[in-house]
Amino acid sequence: MANFPHEWRTSNILRMRLTPTLVNQNWGWYQTGNLDFSGHLGIGSPAPNPPLTYLHIYSGFTGVTPGYRPWMRVGTYATQDSDGLYIGMRPINGLTHSILSWSDDFTANQGQGPDPMCFVFTSQPDNTTVANTFAGLEIARMLPAANGNEGYLGIGDYFTAGLNPTQRLDVLDGFARIRQLPTDPISTSTDMVVVRADGVLEHRPMPTTGLADCDWSTDPGPQNNVSTAFGAVDPNCPDANDAVGIGLNLGGALATSKMTIASTNFARGLDVTASNANGFVIGGRFSALGTSNSGTRGIQVFSNGAGAGAVGRAADFISNDNSFYTNGVHAETFGGTFQAAAVYGWCHSTATNNIGLYGRVDATTATSWAGYFQGNVHVQGNITASGTVTWSDESIKTDVQEITDPMEIIRQLRPTTYQFLTDQNPYMNLPLGLQRGFIAQEVENVMPDVVHDIHIAPVLDQETNEVMADAQVIKGINYTAIIPVVVAGMQEQDAKVAVLEAQLAEAQTTNATLNDQVQHLTDRLDAMDQNIASCCAIHSDQRSTSGEELIDEKLNGANDRLLHIAPNPFETQTTIYYQLEQGGRMQLMANSADGKQLRVLHEANMEQGSYQFNWNTADLALGIYYVTLLLDGKPITKKAVKMM
Repeated sequence: MANFPHEWRTSNILRMRLTPTLVNQNWGWYQTGNLDFSGHLGIGSPAPNPPLTYLHIYSGFTGVTPGYRPWMRVGTYATQDSDGLYIGMRPINGLTHSILSWSDDFTANQGQGPDPMCFVFTSQPDNTTVANTFAGLEIARMLPAANGNEGYLGIGDYFTAGLNPTQRLDVLDGFARIRQLPTDPISTSTDMVVVRADGVLEHRPMPTTGLADCDWSTDPGPQNNVSTAFGAVDPNCPDANDAVGIGLNLGGALATSKMTIASTNFARGLDVTASNANGFVIGGRFSALGTSNSGTRGIQVFSNGAGAGAVGRAADFISNDNSFYTNGVHAETFGGTFQAAAVYGWCHSTATNNIGLYGRVDATTATSWAGYFQGNVHVQGNITASGTVTWSDESIKTDVQEITDPMEIIRQLRPTTYQFLTDQNPYMNLPLGLQRGFIAQEVENVMPDVVHDIHIAPVLDQETNEVMADAQVIKGINYTAIIPVVVAGMQEQDAKVAVLEAQLAEAQTTNATLNDQVQHLTDRLDAMDQNIASCCAIHSDQRSTSGEELIDEKLNGANDRLLHIAPNPFETQTTIYYQLEQGGRMQLMANSADGKQLRVLHEANMEQGSYQFNWNTADLALGIYYVTLLLDGKPITKKAVKMM
């Protein structure tokens, strides 16, 4: 047979629909493709399309019913506007629960929900009783809280009273009865249940006597506890809102403390001794449960010593026992939303020496410290110390490697001087004056492991919670980690200096040898000069040319007029005379005796003419050198000899 719906209409309006086989459907928020609407019957004006349960009674809502859940199938579902009521079955974990569920889209109509579930009894409408009124008699009401996370059950006619339940179980009026009490052993608790002025039940300690009013009295029992607030004669009884004065009259005074103690002849305002052989012993326990924004303090101690030269302490904590752990002050902090400090020190004094936190230890053992911190320490200000020691033991290290190319790292660092922006950062306690160091962002590019992010907490006014300075993340440098790089660089330079010193010593030895050779050549030239002079005197031309001039003429010939050095030999300076027969690109170069180029003395485009160049030779070792004149690629060479 064909798979078609069955529909019933009146006045051309669809009044009822029986769905065909409709599997693997989607609807509203549930686009999973696994909903089954087969065989559902919808009744309404018009009928729902599709009916969401086996019987769906519907009234004129064209949108999505937000309270629908896919497990609502085997039951009756009544919907009107965005609200719904489901009575049926719910399969869960192999079981089947019977469900009464109601729903409301109160998030879309703030101030108009959530809607309650009401249990109402009605009778003939003759207005003779509440049940006979148009609204009927409401027996009970269930109401979800506006946060959607809890609900309240009220018993009573909340409709007539115009109220809603506000507690988990809220009885509007009448009495509550327990017909059968438990048969368990009698409780030894001394608490009782009392009713507050607003009707809420609370636990309160049970009085042990039947005294008539709120006077202090001693329990006649074996405990001998002193108690107050036994009776109900005083209109303010129990005295939770009344104060106690010891040593003074609080009558007519506006007391600011539950207990006020005035003492003039005693050295101690309050002396408490707690002694218990078993369990944890506490001499005094204080709890402050504040709800205002003005702050909460568990203990506030004020000391005002009038004697000059005396020691004034707001609090004195002394621990003198044989405990395994002994603490003069033990502070722990739990909770907090902005800042939590187990110990907070703030010195407002204008004395000669002002210290926010002071620690001192008299013991001299290796494990005695005036301050001991397990964790990071943040200081906004200078640290002064007579010495510092950093952990560096081999036993706590791994992957130890030599530092390579330290000079390459050092070359990339830029030492700077600078001043801090103290006016723009008043809460950071930055030092004044000239500073020396590096820029963290620059160092991070070279040595990222020595640069760290430092988180600066925001600063709030402790009275108003006003933000005085925003949180910041700045960069800092571990300067100690740079020291090994500097040491490695110095060691590398020291090794190079040793090599250069050895080379210098070798060069000095070589220079001494060359000097001896030059002196030997000079002596030979002098002897040759004398021999040539004697020889030439015999000839008919009687020339007086010296041996050196003959050698120069032999070596240089016609080039002497183009390039000439005088004096030659020389010591620390000589002059090079040269002539250009034509203009062009000229170079004047100095070479060693083995032909290696030492330096270019002069280079330029020159016109035809005669020129000279003063040559400072103070940095040259003793020896033989050559000066070369290049003109358009044509060299002219002249030997130069340096003497002591």
